[in-house]
Amino acid sequence: MTPGAPGYTDAFVSKLSADGTTLLYSTFIGGSSNDYAYKIALDSSNNAYITGVTMSSDFPLINAYQNTFGGGIDAFISKLSADGSTLVYSTYLGGSENEEGYDIAVDSLWNAYITGMTESTDFPHTADCIQANLKGSRDAFVSKLSVDGSTLMYSTYLGGSSDENANQLLGTDYGFGFGGIAVDNSGNAYVTGSTASNDFPTTTGAFQTTRGGSFDAFACKLSTDGKTLDYSTYLGGSDVEYNYDIAIDSSGNAYITGHTESGNFPTSSGAFQTTMAGSEDAFISKISADGTSLVYSTYLGGSSGEYGLDIAVNSSGNAYLTGSTVSSDFPLANSIQENRGGGVDAFVSKLSADGTSLAYSTFLGGLNLDQGNGIVIDDSGNAYVTGKTASYDFPRVAGSYDVTFNRGVNDAFIAKLSDDVVPPPATLPTVTTQAVTGIGTTSATGNGNITDLGSPNPTQHGLCWNT
Repeated sequence: MTPGAPGYTDAFVSKLSADGTTLLYSTFIGGSSNDYAYKIALDSSNNAYITGVTMSSDFPLINAYQNTFGGGIDAFISKLSADGSTLVYSTYLGGSENEEGYDIAVDSLWNAYITGMTESTDFPHTADCIQANLKGSRDAFVSKLSVDGSTLMYSTYLGGSSDENANQLLGTDYGFGFGGIAVDNSGNAYVTGSTASNDFPTTTGAFQTTRGGSFDAFACKLSTDGKTLDYSTYLGGSDVEYNYDIAIDSSGNAYITGHTESGNFPTSSGAFQTTMAGSEDAFISKISADGTSLVYSTYLGGSSGEYGLDIAVNSSGNAYLTGSTVSSDFPLANSIQENRGGGVDAFVSKLSADGTSLAYSTFLGGLNLDQGNGIVIDDSGNAYVTGKTASYDFPRVAGSYDVTFNRGVNDAFIAKLSDDVVPPPATLPTVTTQAVTGIGTTSATGNGNITDLGSPNPTQHGLCWNT
């Protein structure tokens, strides 16, 4: 790939060695305007699949389904070779208005599944899809792209008559994507997001078929051909829920996380935290494989506020969560860092398989703003967390690839947490900050390596801030 790129803001993708000491590859992806990457996934050969948004009419394309820039902002999907040297395919995905690609997943056959938001009445969709028309001012979408990137195997709108996320897309206010996607071994896509629609499509027998508040989370399972909803449910109380990510276990149970401002958010008996502690808490909910019930559902937060931004699940059914907190009394257990470092800290938490307790939970941050955006788990239960930091004293480990705060606004960070209880990382000497041009939100990937991405302009969205 080209060592530099002409746009004001470009996406980037970087691969770090398993021990965290070496950058194996790092590349820009972008055109002459602004390009922001939101999420990443890997296939079994370590090819990287990236989605996000582009404003570039000359975004790099190859073997593309859509060769023409559709509107003011398009989603993009790019597949990068395992060594980072080549784009295998790269395509726009969008209509004449605005789109954002929020999350991406890859099945065992290397088909890519993308979810995001569209404002276009002419967004690309396929025959016999679940929903062929834009219903609100913006709807969610779900698209499946063929292994070579040239064909939409299915693509559908998903929404009701109101907005399907609270993301302020227009102008300069870019927020983190309110939605996630996962895919099971049979090729069923599981999608989550947020909706303000009373008529969001739900299914008979689903856990919650009526919207509870101004914005509710939703969770949907699509059939393998993308033509029907196996289940679709709201999840929310009487106020606001924003849903950010979804993971699935081998039995088809879905784990979702996000942010709630509802004191009556649905929780389950015996769950770790059944009462909201602050004005806004993170939540973790496990939905049964048929979508009819909550296996467990819990708040996670202290007396101020939290966002749950990414979730992963291991083979034993433990959910791992990362996000951001401003609570000094955020729930901790076997923690690496006992005290909140600054105004906003990242957090990393592991729940028991039954959702009743915390196996561990820790702050992760320095004096300034820190946020965990991505988490994955390896086969040994080690958690790989990535996000952004504005703290020169963010916890680092001697010998790691980069232990110096390099820019005046934010750096990406990557941290590997052992599944065992471990002492705090070694404290490194104070370093002088340097103003360096760049942007970066990161998203973790598995297989012993970490890959990270660029993302949007600095903005504040409650606790959810991005750079």
